[in-house]
Amino acid sequence: MNLTHTHEFLITHITDSGTGFAVRTDNGESVHISPRLLQQAHANLDDICKGIIVQNAIEENRERTPWVAAYVQERRPARDVLAATYGLDESERFAKDEDGNTVVVAKVGEPKPEPIDWADVQRKIIAFLQSADVTYCETADIADVVGVDTRKLSQHLDNMHARGEICKAHVNQRANQQRATLVLWSINADVYK
Repeated sequence: MNLTHTHEFLITHITDSGTGFAVRTDNGESVHISPRLLQQAHANLDDICKGIIVQNAIEENRERTPWVAAYVQERRPARDVLAATYGLDESERFAKDEDGNTVVVAKVGEPKPEPIDWADVQRKIIAFLQSADVTYCETADIADVVGVDTRKLSQHLDNMHARGEICKAHVNQRANQQRATLVLWSINADVYK
């Protein structure tokens, strides 16, 4: 049985260590990309890559990230692909969010969504985590309170953590795990004592 496939995938996240994560453009399944491959392909966040992917050999990670990139044949910025697809001028199609990521603002025939007021979201996050009812919580809990999609919110929470504004705890089911089973957020580390 041949477990290698050539597919396109959109890079959605690059960690501080240079590891990339992408989603397949045909079905949305997650793809892991090693720092070496990202560097060799000169790939960046929001690039669409075409490459060979293989089934994830680490069985416990396969449910979350079923694919691993083995080779990147080509890469191109997603905005170039989307520009050709939707035929709008650059100012109508794309914008940068507060973290500098390129986001699709509107597709042909769709009204532009209301922009997210990240300063207001940040105030709500701090207030929620400082409230007497909350000691720690998951990203989804915060998303419900602030009304932002968890994928967009996750990067914002990571940025707040990097600035020292909130605390992030990784909970691992097994000692040899590379990715956390659960990520918890709090206003500071005192709640875990």
